[in-house]
Amino acid sequence: MVNNESTIEKLTGTFSDQLSATESMRQELKSLISYLNLAGTDVASFILNCYREYTGSKPDPDKPLSKKEGALFLHALSVKVRKVFPDVSGENNVTQLSGIKKGSTVFSEIYVEKGALTYPLTNRILSRFPERKVTEIAHYKDIFNVAGQDFLAQKRSPALILAVNNGKRIYDGARPCQNFGHEHFYYTSQVKNCLYDCEYCFLRGMYPSGNIVIFVNTDDYFSDIDAELKNHPLYLSIAYDTDLLALEGFTGIVKKYCEFAADRPELLIEIRTKCASGDVTKSPAVPSNIILAYTVSPDPIARAYEHWAGSFQARKSAIYSSLKAGIRTRLCIDPMIAVIGWNDIYGSMIDELFSEPVMAKLEDISVGTFRISSSYIKRLKKTALTPISAYPYENTDGMCGYDKKLRMEMTEFVKERIGRYYPVEKIFISDY
Repeated sequence: MVNNESTIEKLTGTFSDQLSATESMRQELKSLISYLNLAGTDVASFILNCYREYTGSKPDPDKPLSKKEGALFLHALSVKVRKVFPDVSGENNVTQLSGIKKGSTVFSEIYVEKGALTYPLTNRILSRFPERKVTEIAHYKDIFNVAGQDFLAQKRSPALILAVNNGKRIYDGARPCQNFGHEHFYYTSQVKNCLYDCEYCFLRGMYPSGNIVIFVNTDDYFSDIDAELKNHPLYLSIAYDTDLLALEGFTGIVKKYCEFAADRPELLIEIRTKCASGDVTKSPAVPSNIILAYTVSPDPIARAYEHWAGSFQARKSAIYSSLKAGIRTRLCIDPMIAVIGWNDIYGSMIDELFSEPVMAKLEDISVGTFRISSSYIKRLKKTALTPISAYPYENTDGMCGYDKKLRMEMTEFVKERIGRYYPVEKIFISDY
């Protein structure tokens, strides 16, 4: 494995000369070299072997390829690199965080908009952090949208910003997301950013800041939802841009939505989570039009890429508790990440999950491979170059992901494996 940027630059320069590479070709080559390095590959040997296979000879500095031949080889190399996956079997575990409790010092600072000071949710949250200094601000964007922020440093110790959202609060369902057959699919974001730090998360590419914004005007969100309900039934996801259950210990937002939904049968709310806290499953106040959607990943992938989220074992227990409590529960194996031995890793996870008979009570199952918008992946690379952000994805109409053959292979494998235990007609495949 290459140890420094200068060595990557040297390899890039050497092979760029051999390919008569243009500047754009050079940048693509550097990207491929970076990914091979992060995946734990012997980069020089890999490219040399590919070169010999493609040209029938070893590189000769005195006989570089033509620009056209170099471009064709670069394409062949890119195809070959797409078959290389990182090995996560040796990753060390990290401290898991299953929710924030009263008295936690997780937030480095707390900012509150002047207009948010009198809201009940503001008072509730501030009472949970009496040791934190509170700084009054005019607008959350004065802190959240500042250019040049260190996203990763902020994720390790984020600031909390309490604000009022006077703009748009309900949005049409996002393209990469599954609507589960519901015509009127919407989502809302009362919180920007997440306590967890998953390396594949689109939030790394979506927001300029790792700090967390909570909009405290919950009743305005409820008014907007009621306005939509006057026109048609509503399927609403409330936790795409955050993990509300991880924040529940000091916000109580999930409880508020449960109370709101209880007398609105035409409203169906999905709450997606990686949180392993079982507190919500102990409450009789979760109505039948609330779906808890647990995202799970195999243990090696959760340890390697889903920092501070609940461990696989903890999430498995939370799913069982939710089902046993009679709560409508969805299983989300999404996003799937291509790593060495992904089929064995995901297959073993599914076998373990479904060893418990209560899994027959699942509402349904969502399956999908990693995908992200092309604009977000660019920011993801700038935030941190990892095996996930550096992978040479295919761009299909602005959506980046694995090639179609691999996507189908992965989702069909999981569908078949789940089908040994659960009705396949209740498995929803997310693709684009």
